[in-house]
Amino acid sequence: SPQGGDFKLNATSIGPVPLEVTRNDIILAEDFRLKVYASTKSARVRAFKPNGYGQSHFHGLNWYDPDPAFKVMARIEPVAPDTVIMPTSAGLTQEYVRHSKLHFQIAGTDHTLTMFAPASDPDAYGFIPFTDETTADETYGGGRYLDMELPADDQTEIELDFNLAYNPLCAYVPHYNCPIPPAENDLTVKMRAGEMIYEKH
Repeated sequence: SPQGGDFKLNATSIGPVPLEVTRNDIILAEDFRLKVYASTKSARVRAFKPNGYGQSHFHGLNWYDPDPAFKVMARIEPVAPDTVIMPTSAGLTQEYVRHSKLHFQIAGTDHTLTMFAPASDPDAYGFIPFTDETTADETYGGGRYLDMELPADDQTEIELDFNLAYNPLCAYVPHYNCPIPPAENDLTVKMRAGEMIYEKH
């Protein structure tokens, strides 16, 4: 229970009483924001300080210059929606289902990535975690992600824009629970597009 100070739950002032909070609730505690993260197996509360040192010393992210060569069309190969248990950066696991194989070319060479979807909501969105030959050198060592709308059932091609590839949150703060890209999504090419390694200034 909060004791003293100005506390708010989702912008409503609250007193020193026990609270029942749900996923994505936000508690304002003076200079801190406490956010609830819940799953079927556990719940966590993370504290954020909006006006803290990190925000005042943040000077932006690092990205490759946009390159149309890394915006390609991929052929969709539907696959059985089997469940995949991905290990995470926090030593836990997350469940996804395989949605499809995406076949495409970069610089004249053939490549394939698996698109996944959250096992808890397979119709939510497409998720492509991947590594490549820039990983741990020019880009984050834990790989990068692409998110996109799932293709329609009768769709045969989809656009992959690697200029939109972004770092997982654990690239900035190690306490996040980020899925680690599976070996089947390790590309044997330098994907010099999208977000680069985050460098603190």
